[in-house]
Amino acid sequence: MKAMPMRLGKWLLSMSMVAALTLAGPAGAAESKGLIKIVENDWTGNLVDIRLSKIILEEEMGYEVDLVFTDYLAQWVALAQGDLHVAMEVWPSYVRPQMEEHIAEFGGSGEVTNLGHLGVSGRPGYYIFDYMLHGDAERGIEACCPDLTDWSKLNQYKDAFKTPESGDQGRWVGAPVAAWAAHDEERLANLDLDFQHVGLGSDVALLSEIESYHARGEPLVYFMWEPHWLPAKYAITRISFPEYSDECFGYAEGSEATFACDFPSDDTIIIANTRWVEDNPEAAQFFRNFNLANEHQNALILEIEVNEMDLEEAVRAWMAENEDVWRAWIP
Repeated sequence: MKAMPMRLGKWLLSMSMVAALTLAGPAGAAESKGLIKIVENDWTGNLVDIRLSKIILEEEMGYEVDLVFTDYLAQWVALAQGDLHVAMEVWPSYVRPQMEEHIAEFGGSGEVTNLGHLGVSGRPGYYIFDYMLHGDAERGIEACCPDLTDWSKLNQYKDAFKTPESGDQGRWVGAPVAAWAAHDEERLANLDLDFQHVGLGSDVALLSEIESYHARGEPLVYFMWEPHWLPAKYAITRISFPEYSDECFGYAEGSEATFACDFPSDDTIIIANTRWVEDNPEAAQFFRNFNLANEHQNALILEIEVNEMDLEEAVRAWMAENEDVWRAWIP
């Protein structure tokens, strides 16, 4: 038999390699461990959580992940039925009836499982700029209120917050919209704080006010919440109030709400279809281990919403700088 022409031999060898790679899957990758359908909601913090999970699950653990946009309330039925597998950053105070219907530990059917705290704790509160406490030599700002970290000192420093409109009272920039039910005016009255409440009408107006005061280096006490990009952009301090209780908010039987206390903390959770959890212990453990702190999510939201960085680019940049954090989540 004649020897095979060299060119033909090379062509046949290359074709056999292509066939082998095709059978092995993309880039010779191992077969996927399975498809995970994760709920996609419509706020930046959730988009950060799920994109981070998708990258790790696919590139480090060998799963396929679909991100499925779903209404925040409708997702519960889809999870209970197994049409979706996991939802991240669930805020318990907004879905108590759904938790009581579907999660066994809250008296529900057990079709949905609570996989634990996401790591992010949502909590509104009242803040001041750190330059009010410590000054800012670089900007020529002197500290106006050096020990104002506690609500009991507010009246002592009310003059720092006076404006022509507020008269003898300090100016208090509360929640921008009454429907947010922050109860600013009741809190001020029942704690005997000599401040005039101001609601600015929208979160856009509130943020504009905060940024304007910071740019001028002036004192301001204002309503804010986390997670948010603001604590990542500016040095700010949350003022302490009397500890939250159900009695203070009128949730305890026989109690009358005064709101003369702090807001409750909303520890976000991860939930999943119970049958999926039982059938996928490794992936379920990843979600149990997942722990993204407020400071991390705040920084990511800043990059995306303020610095206009692409979501995936921002997440991958964070991963490069925080490998010790996310690798600890992998079982």
